[in-house]
Amino acid sequence: MLTVKFAIIAKRYGLPERFVDSFVALAGKHLTKVQSQTRVSDRPVSFQTQYRRVVNLLAGFRELREDGYKLESPWNLKQKHIAHLVRKWVTDLKQSPGTVENKLTYLRTIATWMGKPNLVGRLDDYIERPEDYRRVYYAEVEKTWEASGVDVDELLRKIEQTDRHVALQLRLQAAFGLRKNESFFLKPHRITAEGKLLVDEGTKAKRARTVAIEFEAQYQLLADACRMANGTTGTTIPSQFTLDRWRHHYDYVLRVHGVTKRELQITSHGLRHQYLNGLYHRVTGELSPIQGGQRPDAALHQEGMRRVVEAAGHSRATKSNAYLGAHRVTSRRRPTLAEVHAALNESGGEKKAAAAALGISRQALYRVLAAAT
Repeated sequence: MLTVKFAIIAKRYGLPERFVDSFVALAGKHLTKVQSQTRVSDRPVSFQTQYRRVVNLLAGFRELREDGYKLESPWNLKQKHIAHLVRKWVTDLKQSPGTVENKLTYLRTIATWMGKPNLVGRLDDYIERPEDYRRVYYAEVEKTWEASGVDVDELLRKIEQTDRHVALQLRLQAAFGLRKNESFFLKPHRITAEGKLLVDEGTKAKRARTVAIEFEAQYQLLADACRMANGTTGTTIPSQFTLDRWRHHYDYVLRVHGVTKRELQITSHGLRHQYLNGLYHRVTGELSPIQGGQRPDAALHQEGMRRVVEAAGHSRATKSNAYLGAHRVTSRRRPTLAEVHAALNESGGEKKAAAAALGISRQALYRVLAAAT
């Protein structure tokens, strides 16, 4: 089992030696344990979860010391300290609801390690939330590349000229709804007897799944991936790279081609969104809520959500809302062509600004324009 070197990390945060010793003792006994009330598993938590727990907890304790709370041990943590951190994160640092609630989860975790499961409350126990300060669990903005006006095939061809393996991994993400890490560790030759792609390495919570192979193009892509696979490991990471070096290289290539939130307003994860929205459309015959589709028959909608969750590798049906949106939230009257033209005139032809003014995605604006031709 891979375990975070928490003792080494803890020494980097400028905390007292006694504090570090207490933290290391707690982490050594509990760090790999599952704390979620919804996940039932004997498996240890992933390396990534371990790392996030350690660095977020240590950063929080360092913030307390910098702000005058000289805790000598994690065992000294009290309600007043948590309240101070929440006020700072929300009011001073303007951190998002999701970020703050995640940090409270980490504090709740260490409180449980210390036998104080009720020490850490909910965000609302510490502050009066600012207006509209709510975490949402459904997509409010369409995150597909197409929604940002990106020609997917053209951009992938350009990336391929820079690095064939990066382009291959992006194509796999688009064709099978893979996460970035899953595309790194994928062994493309592993197809089940039922003709499905096995995805069981690099997955979230180590949850294996299979993804249907529906089209000839998917088989062709897997054949290409087999030819380019690492001859030693069978994965798509080139043999001359370690995992860390490949992650840095992959991110660098994407930055070079503008695949960032700042430049093209996209990330590689948007290809996963694109696949899952497309899957919902194929199953139900309707566009997803986030794409402006009408709600289909209830049974068909449930089947679409089930298929999306299954293909995405999640355990709860409600997780589909993070990709598809929710009808009760996103359903709205589609603007008329005249309204679209008026918004474009007002924005000087800027489609992104026009879409925002209309309260729709850029892709929805394109669909209105396309329907008129």
